[in-house]
Amino acid sequence: MITINLNELFIPVLLTIISSYATFKIGIKPEKQKTSRLLYEKSFLPIFNYVENDLYSKSITVKEAHEIANQIIILLSNSDGYYHPSVKDYALKLKRSNDKDYMKHWTYFSERFSYRYDRLCKDIGIPLRNSSYRINHKHYKNKFELIKLFIKLSWPVLFLLVLYLLMIYSWITL
Repeated sequence: MITINLNELFIPVLLTIISSYATFKIGIKPEKQKTSRLLYEKSFLPIFNYVENDLYSKSITVKEAHEIANQIIILLSNSDGYYHPSVKDYALKLKRSNDKDYMKHWTYFSERFSYRYDRLCKDIGIPLRNSSYRINHKHYKNKFELIKLFIKLSWPVLFLLVLYLLMIYSWITL
């Protein structure tokens, strides 16, 4: 009678699955980078250059929001189809917005566009906007996001401060 140890069966199957997945990811990456580069150059960079100073702005007016939406739609129509359809959808919603809901649409556009822009930059190896840049240009949604950016920027100092306070506390309690 032949007995098969599960390890003899399981380990080769697992190694085959892992190596197949790794080969697939490595093989698909160059094509994804090419597409991401085209998306970045043809649509996201021109849009980012246009909205950079107003991104997340709380002082934008309805008229300005509609002008930005119109310009985004024009930039997308000139991008040879290299854009995320959702970006056009956000711009169309912003264009159709009124006095009551335009800020909600602008904030949503800013948030989603910023996320997709950073993902493309990461995919093609362009440095991301760091916390200092985001704080200086007010590229954050609310005060909670600002606090998160500040902590991310200054965590080493905060860590050392906590260690220092713990040392003082341990000396006091001796």
